[in-house]
Amino acid sequence: MQPLTRRNKDEHPAVLDPDRTIVLGDVTVSRDAVIGPEVRLGPDAVVRGAVISGRCVVYNCELGRCAVGPKTTVTGDVGDGVTIHSGTILGQLRVSGEIEPPEVGEGAFLGPGVSVLPGTVIGPESVVMPDSVVTERVPRRGVVSGNPAMPTGMVVDAETLILEFDGKRLLLEGKRGTAFDVRLSDGELEITEESPDNFGAVLEKDVVKVVRMGHAIPLPAERPFSIPLHVLEVRTKG
Repeated sequence: MQPLTRRNKDEHPAVLDPDRTIVLGDVTVSRDAVIGPEVRLGPDAVVRGAVISGRCVVYNCELGRCAVGPKTTVTGDVGDGVTIHSGTILGQLRVSGEIEPPEVGEGAFLGPGVSVLPGTVIGPESVVMPDSVVTERVPRRGVVSGNPAMPTGMVVDAETLILEFDGKRLLLEGKRGTAFDVRLSDGELEITEESPDNFGAVLEKDVVKVVRMGHAIPLPAERPFSIPLHVLEVRTKG
């Protein structure tokens, strides 16, 4: 971990585009993190191995080894293996007075267009479906959807893999390639080297697309990274 400032952002190994990265206040970023273009960091942001796509706002939070999609706002703590998909707003960007930030547990999935209100806790390995508005606590392995988000199912099983990108190829469970499809059904895990459907990753030109619940996050493929990939088996009501 090392401080990231306006003066040293040209030299920090995590920053891909210093000219289009804004740093405000106290910011600490690990050397193995990846900060994409047009990202605003701080104040009070700690980034521990996260891979952040472009055009994001990240402040007053601590990020683990997670994946943050484009056009997102993150103002709460996020655990390892979380995927925050495009257009999601986690917490509240501008506040007057004290307000409790949200918290997202390890391996959770926040689909595109999700809004999570301040003070809300998203449990580990839970699923928030796209365009949902979360106003209350989501339990571990819960599945919620809607506005306001209501329970619609549960995660019945989960496996945690380590997805690595070495700068040229993807590495998953000892296999090296440009695409991996991962399936988990009835406790059985299957990994094939093909474009992913619900879970997996694919290298396409200058981006690595990490896929969870059928939704992809485009991550910069300009430098190596390593993040957990939580594969979930979901059972919906009805």
